[in-house]
Amino acid sequence: MEEINFDEIKRLQNGERMIFDRIILIYKQRVTALCFKYMRNMEEALDSAQEVFVAAYTNIKSFGFRSKFSTWLYRLTVNNCINRLKTIKRRESLMAAGLPDGDGGFAELAEMLRDKVKLPDEELELREMGTAVLKELEKFSMTEKSVIILLDMEGFSCAEAGNILGMPEGSVRSSASRTRRKLREMLERKGVHLG
Repeated sequence: MEEINFDEIKRLQNGERMIFDRIILIYKQRVTALCFKYMRNMEEALDSAQEVFVAAYTNIKSFGFRSKFSTWLYRLTVNNCINRLKTIKRRESLMAAGLPDGDGGFAELAEMLRDKVKLPDEELELREMGTAVLKELEKFSMTEKSVIILLDMEGFSCAEAGNILGMPEGSVRSSASRTRRKLREMLERKGVHLG
């Protein structure tokens, strides 16, 4: 994946605003996909992704060159999604009428999870499995959910996920192991088997 380099970030910090257009071009799809995995609703994911880019632009001077730019951006994304979910849950508990619950855009999820062309039967199986996994992840803590999304759905290493979440790599590894085991057990009770 293409990555913004430190020289470009320095130029952006010094006022070269056109660099930010390049950031959006490079990261928009991955940030939106990551938001969708948290929000489970495409409209909420798009709003969240927009907030992430506004926050990145506003806070670009705080980027300290201690990690890749993408790690910093994904940390902003995860924090934004967690805060947005808390706000939604607060709003739902304060108001008798909750947000629309529909299917949450699972058709888009299948597209985002697919890393190669699938046959129609495989596509249906992937969509059903993705739906089941995301529904079950709602029952986990935000840390557990974040670890699974970053490692298993986004493909980050334990070290990268640790940097994004502000956790030691060993904690990410042990959380992933426990969460995967619990998730597998929950899914198997519902008749969904993860290969």
